Amino acid sequence: MDVIMLGPALYGQGGTGVFTPRVATIFPRQRVLITHNVPHYQQHKAMLDLVDQQRTEQGLSLMTSEERDELFSQGVDLIVHPETIYIRPDSDHMDLVFEADEVLQQLVSKLRIRFMLAGNEQVYQALKSRGESWRITPGTISTEEMVQLIKNSRMALAGRQIYYHSPSTGTRMLTLQAFRELGGSNDEELRRYLLEIREYASKTNRSYHPEVDFFLGSWPLHEAFHKADFVNVDAAELRRLHSEMSDLFADSVKPSLRIDDTGNEEWRWRMCQALRPLKDDMIIEEDKLGLASEFQRHVEWLPGGRIEDGLLVFDPIYKVFEAQRTNEELRLQDQRARMILCNVVRDHPDLEHVNIGRVAEPLGRGKRKPLGRREVYVLDRKQRGDTEDTVKIIYIQKWDVRWRLDQGVPMEQAMIDTEEYTEYTLDRRLGCHRLGMNLGGPITVGKVSEIYQGGAHNARHRRIWTTYFERDYVRGIASDKVPPSRFESSEYTRRFAILLGRAAATNLIVGRGGSPNEVFFDDGDEMIIENSKQLPEDLVVTHHTGSFWHYRVPLAQLARAYANPVNQRTKFLANTDEFAKLYLNAMIDRFVEIQQDYRNRRAAFDRLFHFREFNPAGSFACRWESILKRLDQTDPQQLQQIIRDHFQY
Repeated sequence: MDVIMLGPALYGQGGTGVFTPRVATIFPRQRVLITHNVPHYQQHKAMLDLVDQQRTEQGLSLMTSEERDELFSQGVDLIVHPETIYIRPDSDHMDLVFEADEVLQQLVSKLRIRFMLAGNEQVYQALKSRGESWRITPGTISTEEMVQLIKNSRMALAGRQIYYHSPSTGTRMLTLQAFRELGGSNDEELRRYLLEIREYASKTNRSYHPEVDFFLGSWPLHEAFHKADFVNVDAAELRRLHSEMSDLFADSVKPSLRIDDTGNEEWRWRMCQALRPLKDDMIIEEDKLGLASEFQRHVEWLPGGRIEDGLLVFDPIYKVFEAQRTNEELRLQDQRARMILCNVVRDHPDLEHVNIGRVAEPLGRGKRKPLGRREVYVLDRKQRGDTEDTVKIIYIQKWDVRWRLDQGVPMEQAMIDTEEYTEYTLDRRLGCHRLGMNLGGPITVGKVSEIYQGGAHNARHRRIWTTYFERDYVRGIASDKVPPSRFESSEYTRRFAILLGRAAATNLIVGRGGSPNEVFFDDGDEMIIENSKQLPEDLVVTHHTGSFWHYRVPLAQLARAYANPVNQRTKFLANTDEFAKLYLNAMIDRFVEIQQDYRNRRAAFDRLFHFREFNPAGSFACRWESILKRLDQTDPQQLQQIIRDHFQY
């Protein structure tokens, strides 16, 4: 049934010319769209008049007041922009909103329909439950783009460039660090700056945003600034006021965000949010899910599907993808993600909703040379009866069939080699676990079928199977990303040193690395789990990347690298010597525990992988044997001395 239009067309031919009226109202159950150049209220009233006119022509009585009220409430308000139609939802009637959405999709592309009030919890949950998080999340911003945005935003008023200017709002942000640094100015400069800040913080620009605002500052700071007298005071009192304001400013900014540092992931993305704030049709799903700062604005949420009576109903946008190939459609089209969703629904029949996002750039571990495939996905799902969502991380096997075909390996051999590598990956995980590495929860292995479109012409258009691994998302802070401010607490420092030291022992034993002189440790895989008091409680290794790489090298040769976790933190440790002792003692104590455990149960360890093929060229059974032999023969006191000799403080 066609949609009845009352008024001019939404868009001119070609879909680029917006009609003059900026508002419209749709009645989805009657399939009527009203675009007359009048306010929403009058558009609703026009619908009532239309129905009464139809009833009169049919010889029926006019609607009763109750019927008029009911019909009036069935209209859904729209705001029409040149490239986007915004639905203004009634959060108490989201079923009606989605009916309006589906009717509109018959007139314009779904990609051009957005929802206002995305931050409203009912609106957010309703869209999420339909697998449509992608429709209320912004595009990704790369780390490089974030850093450049911040660097280019520096601006002055009458003096130095102490502000970060938002081109979206026109507001100039003043950070705590910049405010504190004003204390280095001479008396007259300090007075001028304080008066400038007070004057512009009390003004709004043409878009009703403050001319100057305190980045992450609180209302008491604004109030204190407004009341302060910076004119009729002497230099000593002026500096006292500046110091008082600095303390008040610091009270509202958590310690980890008190320094302007684009290398600090949380500070960087919060500043980007201030410089380029979201409109009310957007939310940051990564933030809503409680993901770490390194994920913020780095996840591209993708079309998926909604769950209806246990069945996955794919988003109808996929039909559009099959017919069109615009840049945005190509960006959102991800058949692999679609297949992963099929597997998730198959394996979890009682799902309430599921959403999937693609990580746009490698997270952490930036010092490592990228090898093989690096695609990573974030999966958010909820089981019926659960009170909270479950978040999973999915990563494609590094060296899979597609990668091997691209390297010129014949199809059959590529498939065999890939299966062997999957087995090798899982065996290494078991080996790490057996040697004391805390790897958190279990991982699940899955496969999706794809059509090969790579460079191996003899394999083009053939179906291949891609292996992926799924693990729990670990809610913590990567050890190398822990803010320096955390180490102001002696208790935090003590716990951290011990946990990191114990993790270092297992890491050394399993020989994690990626090249002859490279050791993987304390560079993104080790997650610090904090308790409710923000004190370290546990350390979980999220992935055993590079384990059993160094299986022939003597541990004494690898040991020197384990001084780096201390050396890299000397600049913000109050007592480096104490930290070093705690770290090293914990490491050696743990090494001795594992060594003794092996000696006590030698046969169990030795025979764990006896059924695997033993190849001296480097099969896992060979590596396992070499690792255990090396563990047994190593002198822990020698390791301790080598690491101590390489401390630099």
